Amino acid sequence: MKKLILLFVLIISVACSTDDDNEKIYRSTGVIEGVDNGKCLCCGGYIIIIDEKRYLAPDELPNKENLDLENLPIKVKLDWELKNEDCDNHITVLAIEQIK
Repeated sequence: MKKLILLFVLIISVACSTDDDNEKIYRSTGVIEGVDNGKCLCCGGYIIIIDEKRYLAPDELPNKENLDLENLPIKVKLDWELKNEDCDNHITVLAIEQIK
C-alpha cells in the first residue's frame, strides 16, 4: 500500500511541476538606446549598452520583429559576442528578447 501511495504522489508531483526548461537563459542584459547612422569604419548600427559599456551591433538583430524599436530605449536580454574586427565595440547579437 505504501508503494502505491508513493507512486501516486510521484505521479501527481511530476504532473504539477512547471515546465521552465523551455525558458531561454541569456548571458547579459542591456539597453538598446538608439541607432548610430554614422558612416565611419567603427560607426553604424544599434547602440546597445551592456554593463555600462557602449557597443554597436551593425548587423541585423535576430527576432527584430519582436522588439519595439519604435520606442527606444528598450531593455533587453541578449547573447552576444565581440566581432573580430578593427573596431573593439562592434558585437554580433546571437539572441535577443525584450524585457517587458
